Amino acid sequence: MKIGHGGDIIIASALGLHVNTVTQGRKELLSRDSELDRIRKKGGGRPPLKKTPEIITEIERLMKNDVVGDPITGLK
Repeated sequence: MKIGHGGDIIIASALGLHVNTVTQGRKELLSRDSELDRIRKKGGGRPPLKKTPEIITEIERLMKNDVVGDPITGLK
């Protein structure tokens, strides 16, 4: 962690990263604010999709005239 003046630039060029990425990572490690076993902070990412029975019924209604799955056994 102690390379000195220009250390972030040296690390960035050695790893092929942008210097701002290295700087941000160093600050996170020094603040002990990061969870090493996680990629994103808790709560990050896309919220889960809510599937309601009405949506399933509507999809089935829209597709009832289309061939889906195995037409012999009737499995969809």
